[in-house]
Amino acid sequence: MHPGYLPRFNIAIAGAAGVWGERCHAPAINELAAAGIPLRVVAIAELSDPLAIAAARGHSQVEQMIAVHRPTFVDARHGISEALAQLDSVHATHHLDLLIVCTDPIAHFTYCSWAARNAVSFLCDKPIVVVENCSSQLAAANEISTRFTILLDLIRGARARNNHFRAATLLRRRNLAPFALAASAIASVYGATRAPVRSLNVAVSGGVHFTSDEYRSSGAHGFLDGCGSLSFSSYHYLDVIAWFLSLAPGAITTLLIECPYVCRVADCLASGASGPLFQLLRVESGHDQALPQNVAAAELDFLIVMHLLDEALKPLGLVTYTFNRTSYTARTIRPSPSVANPGAHLKGGRMSQIVIDLHQGPCQSIRLLKNDVALGQQAIRYERWVHPMLSNPPYEELLFADAYEAETTTPKRLVEEFIKMLAGVVTEAEAISLPVPIESQELTHRLYAACYELLAQEAEDPSRNEGKRSHSRRVAL
Repeated sequence: MHPGYLPRFNIAIAGAAGVWGERCHAPAINELAAAGIPLRVVAIAELSDPLAIAAARGHSQVEQMIAVHRPTFVDARHGISEALAQLDSVHATHHLDLLIVCTDPIAHFTYCSWAARNAVSFLCDKPIVVVENCSSQLAAANEISTRFTILLDLIRGARARNNHFRAATLLRRRNLAPFALAASAIASVYGATRAPVRSLNVAVSGGVHFTSDEYRSSGAHGFLDGCGSLSFSSYHYLDVIAWFLSLAPGAITTLLIECPYVCRVADCLASGASGPLFQLLRVESGHDQALPQNVAAAELDFLIVMHLLDEALKPLGLVTYTFNRTSYTARTIRPSPSVANPGAHLKGGRMSQIVIDLHQGPCQSIRLLKNDVALGQQAIRYERWVHPMLSNPPYEELLFADAYEAETTTPKRLVEEFIKMLAGVVTEAEAISLPVPIESQELTHRLYAACYELLAQEAEDPSRNEGKRSHSRRVAL
């Protein structure tokens, strides 16, 4: 359908003035508007004037979007309930077609639930649901699964009332060429041999070190909400694990999940693990300053073990997922009141070092390798061995030198395609690539919730001081 014949498409954004809004959502909207798509940003929910925030942070794309659309400011500083009441008024006046949610993760569930109850399509950043203090309080961790189930029910109800309703998340790994190539190879070999995934080892190193003062900073990847690394980039790799296992399950019916190792903020500070870095930077690290208990208990590093079991609970394989946030870093930026989150800056030294090693029984092995400073050009190496009776040649090696940007499926492009599909510019089949539907992340989120339950149970267990970690959770595949 030609854009000139389309009705206006109304968008509200919760959290538009942040870093992700500047890098992804605002430029996508600006480009679509410039191309003549009849969209309008009618409201922005923020904790203060979004234009002032954008100007102070130098977010020119957000400033341009606000200047063009002149959206209503939905004031969330007095609580999300008041913000939702204002959204009700906006929706009654303008009939919203899409809510983009890129706030502090603690608010994701509430905004998404509002959208689903009103059958307004929504696009939410990950994680979809996180609960305050879930790293250390079991009751809070248990609430993650409960809320996700509630949200799924609301989504299904919204789809029943509105055929055009969609709910999705930006999960870049699902749309990157090397990951998609691996998924295709797994499915192909499974189709030919029924060989399941028997071994999957995922090791991710983030290289983000903070002083104790910096752990008090706010932001989407901050620790003030009492949750840590598992709610940050780690969600992507739990999704990769769920994705790959689902493609070649074989007789696997159950995942028995354990967390034999966790290093929390308090552990890192007490051990002085970041001390050598701050000595290099000639900075007092402030390790002696007390942190709020929920911040101190948030996870930094962890090891998750998943035993792959059949219906008789006999072992069929193993998955390990190691996340090491306190790994090598190229950080050169010194602590400063003007830098709330050093990990969001190139000089903050955040790394993106990844090894994924998958074995599909005797039939195939796949390895994905990445070793870069985050925020720059990202290279991913893809290696595959497959049985010679299944492929000739049996070995394949590819280097995706700029895997995050050279492909058409950048986050900005995903936002553009999602809006175009919802607005009727293209059909769902015509869209080049779309964000991941939330309904398809059910296994991912069950793994995520189970991991937080284990982290919180370990935090509440007095025997943790004796090195005992015998807790486990079962998740159905």
